[in-house]
Amino acid sequence: MSAWISRYELQSAMGLGARTERRIYPGALIRVGEGFGCLHPWPELGDPPLEECLEDLKGPRKSRLVQRALYCAEIDGRAREEGVSLFEGVEVPKSHFLMVGISEEALEEAAERGFSVVKVKAGKMVRDEMEKIRHLSSRWPNIRWRIDFNELANCEELRGILSRWEREELERIDFVEDPSPFRPVDWAGLPVSVANDREMARDGGASEVLVIKPAIEEIPRASSQRVVVTSYLDHPIGQCFAAYEAGKSGIREICGLQSHGVFVANPFSEELGELSPAFRHPLGKGLGFSDLLRGLDWVKS
Repeated sequence: MSAWISRYELQSAMGLGARTERRIYPGALIRVGEGFGCLHPWPELGDPPLEECLEDLKGPRKSRLVQRALYCAEIDGRAREEGVSLFEGVEVPKSHFLMVGISEEALEEAAERGFSVVKVKAGKMVRDEMEKIRHLSSRWPNIRWRIDFNELANCEELRGILSRWEREELERIDFVEDPSPFRPVDWAGLPVSVANDREMARDGGASEVLVIKPAIEEIPRASSQRVVVTSYLDHPIGQCFAAYEAGKSGIREICGLQSHGVFVANPFSEELGELSPAFRHPLGKGLGFSDLLRGLDWVKS
């Protein structure tokens, strides 16, 4: 079936991690029949650029981003044709607060909004970042931390840093994510739980936590590991797709589905409401946003 696209740009106030200083993040919504999906590549993490994804959408449709966007459009279209919301009867798990930068102001906001877990991107200056986290965690001892290094830390250095932390300080770290390029022997030596995001196909049970992004992969049907589902820091359509997939799969871990707060607000994100641990899905059929989607300019792929 033919696909149509509508390009968009998301804008952030600052860089969203150690691997990017960008402020503008381009992507494209796709429409196939009655259904909608989202293509939002991250070249910094190994994805093909957007233009390559759009070329793939025209023909072979081989990339995982394109395949998952088409799957999203398929299930969304089916629900719209049936006149039902995909979220009907689905319990979406609660979310962590995604911090942009490690700051007292951000942590205070997370606490005021009722979040019990925060996630922060790190990896630029590991020693300084960990010292900031240690200090802030002592001021908000009831909040747990997820620290995503995007493979930019050194496990030996990180072990040395954490060896000087007290037991109660270590217990405030829920997990560190991708602390370095995947090597089970390195990760196993850390005194905190480790989450695998980028090398799950090779994990084989080596990590305590799997971080799943429905934009690029399916949620495993059964796992002895903790499974945390997150958005792909993409358009609210993609964010809602991740939330639906997490709820449909019965995930009960605190996930990462409230990512719209890191971007400048737009009409789509405004329908998701204020940031809170609970996900508020948009009203309407399928994944919602019907009026907004109708108002976009669409061109044939």
